[in-house]
Amino acid sequence: MLQKFEKNQRSYFRIYFNNPLCATMTIALVNKKPVNTGRTRVCIEDISASGLRFISNMKMPISEGIILDFQTDILDQSKQFSGFIVRRQALKEDIWEYGVQFIAVDKTSSQYLETFNKLSIKIRKNYNIQDCSFCESDNQEECLKFRIRNINK
Repeated sequence: MLQKFEKNQRSYFRIYFNNPLCATMTIALVNKKPVNTGRTRVCIEDISASGLRFISNMKMPISEGIILDFQTDILDQSKQFSGFIVRRQALKEDIWEYGVQFIAVDKTSSQYLETFNKLSIKIRKNYNIQDCSFCESDNQEECLKFRIRNINK
């Protein structure tokens, strides 16, 4: 039996989370023009110096013309990431998974690498990490529902 292997084309190591990293997201630019939208909460499932994967209850288009800003806490530091959606997949009704590529990866990756290296070491050594915005629930869908309810209050 032949097995098909996909080549990993990622340039940077990826950190996978047992519990997603909670973040807020906003649309920053549409076709290079600033927009003023509110923030919504999302759950980051994994991250690297070149992009991230998150889930949300919002259906958004795949487009390099829509720049999203994500904000979260990692190792007691507020971090902001900007990028555009390169992949979308429906997980369940009203729950979507997205792949995001960061903009200006060459300029920003070195800023992220040190933080991601420290975080990766803590995760590998099974430290009880208290200084990140991890979701309180193991179930990503439950976490999203909880967070959505709290936003609407």
